[in-house]
Amino acid sequence: MRIPKSKVKSRPLELPTILNRCKHAVIKPALEPYLAAKFESCSCFRLERSPHDAIQRMSSIVRHGTTRNWILDADEGAFDNIDHNFLLKII
Repeated sequence: MRIPKSKVKSRPLELPTILNRCKHAVIKPALEPYLAAKFESCSCFRLERSPHDAIQRMSSIVRHGTTRNWILDADEGAFDNIDHNFLLKII
């Protein structure tokens, strides 16, 4: 199945099997504490974080007018370009 991304582009959608869902349920609790320590605290893709938290953080940065902070939108297509074979090897 393909999901439209724009009028001309689409991406594949793969539905996980029951076996894959079971594997995910086992691996996720083991990886979360390790990965949580590696990610930036302001990332919205974290446990107990949301896009609203990221927006609130950006608003705070803009309000305080500091020049040492950057807001970068660089995740477009990030999940489309993840090497799944590499991820499976390191897990």
